[in-house]
Amino acid sequence: MIMKFTIVFTIFVLLFMSCNKNQTAVKKLDGTWIATNYEVTKNNLTSDYLDIGMKFKYQFDNCKLKENEYCQISIITSNDFGTETNVDIYRVVNNGNGLEVVDPIDNSIQYYSILKLNSNKLKLEKNENGIRTEITLKHN
Repeated sequence: MIMKFTIVFTIFVLLFMSCNKNQTAVKKLDGTWIATNYEVTKNNLTSDYLDIGMKFKYQFDNCKLKENEYCQISIITSNDFGTETNVDIYRVVNNGNGLEVVDPIDNSIQYYSILKLNSNKLKLEKNENGIRTEITLKHN
């Protein structure tokens, strides 16, 4: 009986710690972030979108993230021709190491690995269909 209790308690603690790390990351993401690097690599060729005049701003809305719940993110893209804002939803997964961004219109999911997250810097990486995207943002 004690063995069953120990196993159940251990599973509960691990689940709680996992959710806690995700919520900690959500709290760190709160606010506006400006891209300082936005590189896309395909077939060993890298394009830096900031070098061609693109600007990216990510606005993460702070919320209390529960399991399978999402928060709101606004991604503002601008260049010499105008500004576009996409309002999506996001959640932090994988013990604070992953970011899922979902377009609520078509339910498409973008998964990013969180390589670094602190109060000043966020570094994301996405690998999809042979295309690697690396985004570095600073907290504004």
